Amino acid sequence: MSVTYARSALAALLLLPASAGAEPQVGDRFGDWSFECTAQSATRIDCGLAQLVVIAESREPIARFRITGPAEPAAEDAAATPGQLSVLLPLGLDLQAGVTASTDTGTTLPLSVATCVQQGCLLTAPVTDEIVAALREGAQMNVGFALYGNGQSLEIAGSLAGLDAAFTETGWY
Repeated sequence: MSVTYARSALAALLLLPASAGAEPQVGDRFGDWSFECTAQSATRIDCGLAQLVVIAESREPIARFRITGPAEPAAEDAAATPGQLSVLLPLGLDLQAGVTASTDTGTTLPLSVATCVQQGCLLTAPVTDEIVAALREGAQMNVGFALYGNGQSLEIAGSLAGLDAAFTETGWY
């Protein structure tokens, strides 16, 4: 009887569409975003959606955008940690001048400097419902900053194409 049950269960699984319950795999593309995972420790893997922004003429990378989903609570009575929007910008920022970020729909993204390391300066913001809505509706994210010492202001734009589908596929938002 258990063999019959196992065969029936296997047959039912084979009849399901391939996408039913499927989670994104590392390297999956969603428009201009890719799904990636990094091992943080032997028991913790950090996954997110990432986009490398390049200078059009030279194809040199100038920024990296990354969005993670909410983290599971550490304890039963704890709240989930919100997802995070991260922007990695090149070294040499004028930190006192600040960094501005917004979507083309007019929503301001409240980035704050987390740290500067050899790879660049990392700015982060918690992903709120308002930010999710703006990222789903918008076409582009604009980040403005000034270079230290010469006051030159730069603005870079990243595409939001594919985020709506990515949020749905990951089940994060």
